[in-house]
Amino acid sequence: MRQPAPGSSAGRALLAPVAVDMRAAPASSELRRVDLPGPICLPLSTRAPVPFEIERVPAEASLHVVVHTGPLSSAVRPQAGVVRILTGDERVLGSVPLVHDAQQPHVDLLVELDLSWAAQRMLPLRFELNGADGAFVGLRELYLSAPREVERRVYDPETSLNVLLILAH
Repeated sequence: MRQPAPGSSAGRALLAPVAVDMRAAPASSELRRVDLPGPICLPLSTRAPVPFEIERVPAEASLHVVVHTGPLSSAVRPQAGVVRILTGDERVLGSVPLVHDAQQPHVDLLVELDLSWAAQRMLPLRFELNGADGAFVGLRELYLSAPREVERRVYDPETSLNVLLILAH
């Protein structure tokens, strides 16, 4: 007899088709000291919203959005801003407020949005940046996840086999 395992999920990364447009964010002072670039992101601009389309939203789906922000240079103090996530019919799904702190200038902000209302439909999305002058703002991750059942076998002591593994060094 098999039964579903609780808590299993399936996921899909949505930034893969736009990988050619992604670039490194400005490096933090710690990364510059060891000569490393900032995280790879899809840059957002106040001039042009970034569109995405989810072909078919799975039942009980969630959209996970990670926004990276930081100053364009150490000489500039970035202004506050907001990233708005909208549907094709202009409905606001969520927003990510961007407040820059001098103590921690480079941050990743995570938002999880419930998409169960759009199950089994195509969903056009748009990411708009407002404000945030002097800051780099980019989508670091965009991930769609949904629960799924995974078949597991019920424990049967009559058919089980114990294995002892000894490792010697």
